[in-house]
Amino acid sequence: MSYTITWITEYLGVGRAPMSYNDLDSIGRQGINAIFNLCHEFSDLHKLEEEAGFEVYYMPIDDECAPDIEELEKGLQWLDEAVYLKKKVLVHCRFGQGRTGTITSAYLLRRGLGMKKTQKELKKTSAKPATYRQWKLLRKYSKKQGRLSLKPPRVAHDQPDDLEHFYREYRLLAEKVDAKMAEIGTRQLCGPLPIAAAILRFPFPCLKHFI
Repeated sequence: MSYTITWITEYLGVGRAPMSYNDLDSIGRQGINAIFNLCHEFSDLHKLEEEAGFEVYYMPIDDECAPDIEELEKGLQWLDEAVYLKKKVLVHCRFGQGRTGTITSAYLLRRGLGMKKTQKELKKTSAKPATYRQWKLLRKYSKKQGRLSLKPPRVAHDQPDDLEHFYREYRLLAEKVDAKMAEIGTRQLCGPLPIAAAILRFPFPCLKHFI
């Protein structure tokens, strides 16, 4: 069975962590040249990916957590450069959900897509920010970008249109994001996990699980 990649753009795909050499072969056959690995759980998976011939950017993040802004900027700069060079990049964490969705959302925001359009683009995937900390990072990053959407104003008779409706849309969207963060609540902050999931919070070698 082939490894499933969900394509966000022509050069950016998302998925789960590859768990076998067959997965790595399948990823390569689908045109992937580079991998953005977010898995903190598997301490040597990035090395296996490199040995398989992929260019790898390794940014380990704990499950349900998010990087700081400085780490995020470095990772997105690498991703920007890879896409600019027309490399096809796979972004993955363990299950291809919260961490993958957070980084992918930030990339789309960086490209000027805006929070609303970013959520729409990722709606078809399982890659979505899932915790308060991840939403908080994206809220902070969207403010840092200085805009939430690309909407060039129209100019007629050398006079720009009234931009109040742009600012009103910005305020309404910001309120919705704040409400979403409040709804998620602090119960999903990084912290202790149930015992059954606790093992995933500590890195362990992946090689012995590969087949």
